[in-house]
Amino acid sequence: MLIYRQNYSALAHDRGPVAPDPDIAWIDQRLREKRDRKTDAPKLVPVAPAQPEQPPVTLQKPKPRPARSQRNYAAPILMEIERWLKKAGMPASKFGREAVGDSHLLRDLRRGRDPSSRVVARVRAYMKKEDEAQQHKPRPKGKAVCALDLIPRIEKAIAEREMLPSRFGRNVANAPDLIDRIKSGAGIRQETREKIVAYLAKLEWRP
Repeated sequence: MLIYRQNYSALAHDRGPVAPDPDIAWIDQRLREKRDRKTDAPKLVPVAPAQPEQPPVTLQKPKPRPARSQRNYAAPILMEIERWLKKAGMPASKFGREAVGDSHLLRDLRRGRDPSSRVVARVRAYMKKEDEAQQHKPRPKGKAVCALDLIPRIEKAIAEREMLPSRFGRNVANAPDLIDRIKSGAGIRQETREKIVAYLAKLEWRP
């Protein structure tokens, strides 16, 4: 047994070179050909789909704003004058003549006239002056009437309500001496008499 192993080992060292396998060479050749075909093939570049042509966008210029018509324009002072004329009951021609010396002032403003700052100042000063004069104007006196026939009702009402005569006059016409003036025979206005009658009816009312 020992001899056999020694001889086998000697035979293994004495073997000649191994011949190459023809199948391996054929496989290597096929792989090289396949690799060459891949490198020689043209590369495909992805192409985006064609977009339909769109017409060029043209920006239109905005239309110019139409010029302001004089008939469609009203000066700010015109509204103030119209309100003042309605309250005062004054004709438009008289207002223009007394305010700025132009009787056609309102007509021109209504047609679109743009007054100067000087005219506006004069108009406002005139309206202010007239308002102040109207406030200080003495109140017209009405026809005096007698109210002695109301004295019994007044005395009865203030006695039942335990009210002072001065308070009665103050509540009726803001005049504490009203009852004294009636007793003295002085006349009172018809408006004051109507207020006294209405106030007496209120005091005499019983639920």
